[in-house]
Amino acid sequence: FSKALEQNPDDLESLIKRSDIYSEIDEKKNFKKDLELQVKIYTRKLVEDPDNTELLFKRGKIFCTLNRKKKGTADLEKAIELNPNFVDAYIELGYLKSFQGKEESDKALEIFKKVLSTEPNNSQALYQMGIIYSKQDNLEKSIEYFKRSIQTNGDYLYPAYRALRLIYVKLGQFDQAITCFKEFLRNPNCLASDYQRLSDLYVKVGNIDEAIFYLNTAIAIDGKDQFSYFDLSKLYEKTGNFEKALEKINNAISIEHRTSFLTQKAKMLLRLGRIK
Repeated sequence: FSKALEQNPDDLESLIKRSDIYSEIDEKKNFKKDLELQVKIYTRKLVEDPDNTELLFKRGKIFCTLNRKKKGTADLEKAIELNPNFVDAYIELGYLKSFQGKEESDKALEIFKKVLSTEPNNSQALYQMGIIYSKQDNLEKSIEYFKRSIQTNGDYLYPAYRALRLIYVKLGQFDQAITCFKEFLRNPNCLASDYQRLSDLYVKVGNIDEAIFYLNTAIAIDGKDQFSYFDLSKLYEKTGNFEKALEKINNAISIEHRTSFLTQKAKMLLRLGRIK
Protein backbone atom coordinates (compact mmCIF):
# COMPACT_ATOMS: atom_id res chain seq x y z
CA PHE A 1 0.00 0.00 0.00
CA SER A 2 2.88 2.37 0.69
CA LYS A 3 4.11 1.93 -2.89
CA ALA A 4 0.64 2.69 -4.24
CA LEU A 5 0.54 5.83 -2.10
CA GLU A 6 3.93 6.94 -3.41
CA GLN A 7 2.48 6.89 -6.89
CA ASN A 8 -0.83 8.45 -5.81
CA PRO A 9 -0.91 10.15 -2.36
CA ASP A 10 -4.70 10.56 -2.71
CA ASP A 11 -5.30 6.83 -3.08
CA LEU A 12 -7.85 6.70 -0.25
CA GLU A 13 -8.47 2.97 -0.49
CA SER A 14 -4.78 2.14 -0.02
CA LEU A 15 -4.51 4.66 2.79
CA ILE A 16 -7.45 3.12 4.65
CA LYS A 17 -6.06 -0.40 4.24
CA ARG A 18 -2.62 0.69 5.44
CA SER A 19 -4.09 2.43 8.49
CA ASP A 20 -6.05 -0.74 9.29
CA ILE A 21 -2.78 -2.68 9.29
CA TYR A 22 -1.13 -0.09 11.54
CA SER A 23 -4.08 -0.41 13.91
CA GLU A 24 -3.82 -4.21 14.03
CA ILE A 25 -0.09 -4.18 14.79
CA ASP A 26 -0.48 -1.31 17.28
CA GLU A 27 1.66 1.17 15.36
CA LYS A 28 -0.07 4.12 17.02
CA LYS A 29 2.09 6.89 15.58
CA ASN A 30 1.73 5.75 11.96
CA PHE A 31 -1.94 4.93 12.49
CA LYS A 32 -2.66 8.47 13.66
CA LYS A 33 -0.59 9.92 10.82
CA ASP A 34 -2.62 7.98 8.25
CA LEU A 35 -5.89 9.09 9.84
CA GLU A 36 -4.79 12.71 9.57
CA LEU A 37 -4.03 12.15 5.89
CA GLN A 38 -7.51 10.68 5.41
CA VAL A 39 -9.04 13.75 7.05
CA LYS A 40 -7.20 16.00 4.58
CA ILE A 41 -8.46 13.98 1.62
CA TYR A 42 -12.06 13.97 2.86
CA THR A 43 -11.82 17.70 3.56
CA ARG A 44 -10.69 18.42 -0.01
CA LYS A 45 -13.51 16.29 -1.37
CA LEU A 46 -16.03 18.09 0.84
CA VAL A 47 -14.92 21.45 -0.56
CA GLU A 48 -16.12 20.19 -3.93
CA ASP A 49 -19.19 18.40 -2.54
CA PRO A 50 -20.08 19.93 0.86
CA ASP A 51 -23.40 18.10 1.22
CA ASN A 52 -22.04 14.61 0.61
CA THR A 53 -23.36 12.75 3.66
CA GLU A 54 -21.09 9.73 3.16
CA LEU A 55 -17.99 11.92 3.19
CA LEU A 56 -19.22 13.78 6.26
CA PHE A 57 -19.91 10.50 8.02
CA LYS A 58 -16.49 9.04 7.22
CA ARG A 59 -14.62 12.19 8.24
CA GLY A 60 -16.75 12.42 11.40
CA LYS A 61 -15.81 8.87 12.38
CA ILE A 62 -12.12 9.64 11.92
CA PHE A 63 -12.42 12.80 14.00
CA CYS A 64 -13.95 10.67 16.76
CA THR A 65 -11.09 8.16 16.54
CA LEU A 66 -8.63 11.06 16.82
CA ASN A 67 -10.54 12.25 19.91
CA ARG A 68 -11.59 15.46 18.19
CA LYS A 69 -15.11 15.08 19.44
CA LYS A 70 -16.52 18.51 18.60
CA LYS A 71 -15.54 18.21 14.95
CA GLY A 72 -16.74 14.62 14.82
CA THR A 73 -20.08 15.60 16.33
CA ALA A 74 -20.47 18.48 13.86
CA ASP A 75 -19.87 16.21 10.84
CA LEU A 76 -22.21 13.50 12.09
CA GLU A 77 -24.99 15.94 12.97
CA LYS A 78 -24.71 17.60 9.56
CA ALA A 79 -24.87 14.20 7.85
CA ILE A 80 -28.04 13.41 9.81
CA GLU A 81 -29.53 16.82 9.05
CA LEU A 82 -29.00 16.20 5.33
CA ASN A 83 -30.20 12.60 5.55
CA PRO A 84 -32.55 11.99 8.52
CA ASN A 85 -32.57 8.25 7.71
CA PHE A 86 -28.79 7.80 7.94
CA VAL A 87 -28.76 4.99 10.51
CA ASP A 88 -24.98 4.54 10.65
CA ALA A 89 -24.52 8.23 11.42
CA TYR A 90 -27.07 8.04 14.24
CA ILE A 91 -25.28 5.03 15.74
CA GLU A 92 -21.85 6.67 15.52
CA LEU A 93 -23.21 9.87 17.10
CA GLY A 94 -24.92 7.90 19.87
CA TYR A 95 -21.74 5.96 20.54
CA LEU A 96 -19.77 9.21 20.76
CA LYS A 97 -22.21 10.82 23.20
CA SER A 98 -22.35 7.72 25.40
CA PHE A 99 -18.84 8.56 26.70
CA GLN A 100 -19.58 12.17 27.62
CA GLY A 101 -21.36 12.05 30.97
CA LYS A 102 -24.90 11.41 32.16
CA GLU A 103 -26.60 14.19 30.20
CA GLU A 104 -25.00 13.21 26.90
CA SER A 105 -25.57 9.52 27.65
CA ASP A 106 -29.29 10.24 27.99
CA LYS A 107 -29.14 11.92 24.58
CA ALA A 108 -27.38 8.83 23.24
CA LEU A 109 -30.23 6.67 24.52
CA GLU A 110 -32.71 8.82 22.61
CA ILE A 111 -30.59 8.53 19.48
CA PHE A 112 -30.49 4.73 19.73
CA LYS A 113 -34.23 4.63 20.40
CA LYS A 114 -34.72 6.57 17.18
CA VAL A 115 -32.68 3.96 15.34
CA LEU A 116 -34.79 1.18 16.88
CA SER A 117 -37.99 2.92 15.85
CA THR A 118 -37.05 2.18 12.23
CA GLU A 119 -34.80 -0.87 12.76
CA PRO A 120 -36.08 -2.67 15.88
CA ASN A 121 -33.57 -5.52 15.40
CA ASN A 122 -30.48 -3.38 15.04
CA SER A 123 -28.10 -5.41 17.20
CA GLN A 124 -25.59 -2.60 17.63
CA ALA A 125 -28.16 -0.07 18.84
CA LEU A 126 -29.58 -2.62 21.28
CA TYR A 127 -26.10 -3.50 22.53
CA GLN A 128 -25.09 0.14 23.00
CA MET A 129 -28.26 0.81 24.98
CA GLY A 130 -27.36 -2.10 27.22
CA ILE A 131 -23.90 -0.61 27.75
CA ILE A 132 -25.31 2.81 28.65
CA TYR A 133 -27.85 1.40 31.10
CA SER A 134 -25.08 -0.70 32.66
CA LYS A 135 -22.95 2.43 33.17
CA GLN A 136 -25.95 4.14 34.75
CA ASP A 137 -26.32 1.10 37.06
CA ASN A 138 -29.78 0.33 35.66
CA LEU A 139 -28.98 -3.36 35.47
CA GLU A 140 -32.55 -4.51 34.82
CA LYS A 141 -32.75 -2.38 31.67
CA SER A 142 -29.22 -3.34 30.71
CA ILE A 143 -30.06 -7.04 30.87
CA GLU A 144 -33.19 -6.43 28.79
CA TYR A 145 -31.30 -4.77 25.95
CA PHE A 146 -28.39 -7.20 25.95
CA LYS A 147 -30.88 -10.06 25.68
CA ARG A 148 -32.65 -8.31 22.82
CA SER A 149 -29.32 -7.82 21.05
CA ILE A 150 -28.56 -11.53 21.49
CA GLN A 151 -31.95 -12.48 20.07
CA THR A 152 -31.15 -10.70 16.79
CA ASN A 153 -28.20 -13.07 16.30
CA GLY A 154 -26.38 -10.11 14.76
CA ASP A 155 -22.84 -8.77 14.80
CA TYR A 156 -23.01 -7.97 18.51
CA LEU A 157 -23.99 -11.47 19.63
CA TYR A 158 -20.71 -12.29 21.38
CA PRO A 159 -20.08 -8.83 22.88
CA ALA A 160 -23.62 -8.93 24.29
CA TYR A 161 -23.02 -12.35 25.88
CA ARG A 162 -19.77 -11.06 27.39
CA ALA A 163 -21.43 -7.94 28.78
CA LEU A 164 -24.39 -9.89 30.12
CA ARG A 165 -22.03 -12.30 31.86
CA LEU A 166 -20.35 -9.39 33.66
CA ILE A 167 -23.69 -8.11 34.93
CA TYR A 168 -24.66 -11.52 36.28
CA VAL A 169 -21.29 -11.77 38.03
CA LYS A 170 -21.88 -8.34 39.55
CA LEU A 171 -25.28 -9.54 40.78
CA GLY A 172 -23.76 -12.74 42.17
CA GLN A 173 -25.85 -14.84 39.78
CA PHE A 174 -23.03 -17.15 38.83
CA ASP A 175 -25.10 -19.90 37.19
CA GLN A 176 -26.55 -17.37 34.71
CA ALA A 177 -23.06 -15.95 34.19
CA ILE A 178 -21.75 -19.42 33.34
CA THR A 179 -24.57 -19.97 30.83
CA CYS A 180 -23.71 -16.69 29.10
CA PHE A 181 -20.01 -17.45 29.14
CA LYS A 182 -20.46 -20.87 27.53
CA GLU A 183 -22.43 -19.24 24.72
CA PHE A 184 -19.73 -16.62 24.38
CA LEU A 185 -17.11 -19.37 24.00
CA ARG A 186 -18.72 -20.37 20.71
CA ASN A 187 -16.82 -17.36 19.39
CA PRO A 188 -13.88 -18.76 17.37
CA ASN A 189 -11.70 -15.84 18.50
CA CYS A 190 -11.78 -16.68 22.21
CA LEU A 191 -8.55 -16.40 24.18
CA ALA A 192 -7.03 -18.60 26.85
CA SER A 193 -7.97 -15.94 29.41
CA ASP A 194 -11.66 -16.42 28.55
CA TYR A 195 -11.44 -20.08 29.55
CA GLN A 196 -9.56 -19.08 32.70
CA ARG A 197 -12.42 -16.76 33.68
CA LEU A 198 -14.99 -19.49 33.11
CA SER A 199 -12.89 -21.79 35.28
CA ASP A 200 -12.98 -19.13 38.02
CA LEU A 201 -16.79 -19.02 37.83
CA TYR A 202 -17.01 -22.78 38.25
CA VAL A 203 -14.82 -22.46 41.35
CA LYS A 204 -17.31 -19.91 42.73
CA VAL A 205 -20.19 -22.38 42.36
CA GLY A 206 -18.11 -25.24 43.78
CA ASN A 207 -17.84 -27.29 40.59
CA ILE A 208 -14.15 -28.11 40.73
CA ASP A 209 -14.23 -30.76 37.99
CA GLU A 210 -15.55 -28.26 35.44
CA ALA A 211 -13.10 -25.64 36.71
CA ILE A 212 -10.25 -28.09 36.06
CA PHE A 213 -11.59 -28.89 32.58
CA TYR A 214 -11.73 -25.27 31.46
CA LEU A 215 -8.38 -24.38 33.00
CA ASN A 216 -6.81 -27.31 31.14
CA THR A 217 -8.45 -25.95 27.98
CA ALA A 218 -6.88 -22.55 28.64
CA ILE A 219 -3.46 -24.18 29.02
CA ALA A 220 -3.98 -26.10 25.76
CA ILE A 221 -4.41 -22.72 24.04
CA ASP A 222 -1.57 -20.96 25.86
CA GLY A 223 0.80 -23.26 27.69
CA LYS A 224 3.16 -20.47 28.76
CA ASP A 225 1.02 -18.94 31.49
CA GLN A 226 2.69 -19.85 34.77
CA PHE A 227 -0.28 -18.75 36.88
CA SER A 228 -2.66 -21.09 35.05
CA TYR A 229 -0.51 -24.05 36.08
CA PHE A 230 -0.37 -22.77 39.64
CA ASP A 231 -4.17 -22.33 39.81
CA LEU A 232 -4.64 -25.77 38.29
CA SER A 233 -2.34 -27.23 40.91
CA LYS A 234 -4.52 -25.73 43.65
CA LEU A 235 -7.62 -27.25 42.08
CA TYR A 236 -6.07 -30.70 41.88
CA GLU A 237 -4.99 -30.35 45.49
CA LYS A 238 -8.61 -29.62 46.46
CA THR A 239 -9.72 -32.87 44.82
CA GLY A 240 -7.00 -34.83 46.62
CA ASN A 241 -5.09 -35.53 43.43
CA PHE A 242 -1.72 -34.53 44.86
CA GLU A 243 0.26 -36.21 42.10
CA LYS A 244 -1.36 -33.95 39.52
CA ALA A 245 -0.97 -30.98 41.85
CA LEU A 246 2.80 -31.49 42.00
CA GLU A 247 2.97 -32.08 38.24
CA LYS A 248 1.34 -28.70 37.57
CA ILE A 249 3.56 -26.94 40.10
CA ASN A 250 6.57 -28.36 38.29
CA ASN A 251 5.09 -27.20 34.97
CA ALA A 252 4.87 -23.70 36.43
CA ILE A 253 8.47 -23.87 37.69
CA SER A 254 9.68 -25.01 34.26
CA ILE A 255 8.35 -21.76 32.76
CA GLU A 256 10.14 -19.53 35.28
CA HIS A 257 12.85 -21.32 37.25
CA ARG A 258 13.49 -18.47 39.65
CA THR A 259 10.18 -18.74 41.42
CA SER A 260 11.01 -19.53 45.02
CA PHE A 261 7.36 -19.64 46.13
CA LEU A 262 6.47 -22.39 43.64
CA THR A 263 9.61 -24.32 44.53
CA GLN A 264 8.71 -24.14 48.21
CA LYS A 265 5.18 -25.26 47.36
CA ALA A 266 6.51 -28.33 45.55
CA LYS A 267 8.83 -29.15 48.45
CA MET A 268 5.94 -28.75 50.92
CA LEU A 269 3.81 -31.26 49.03
CA LEU A 270 6.65 -33.74 49.00
CA ARG A 271 7.59 -33.10 52.63
CA LEU A 272 4.03 -33.74 53.77
CA GLY A 273 4.26 -37.12 52.15
CA ARG A 274 1.20 -36.50 50.04
CA ILE A 275 2.89 -37.76 46.91
CA LYS A 276 4.62 -41.09 46.83
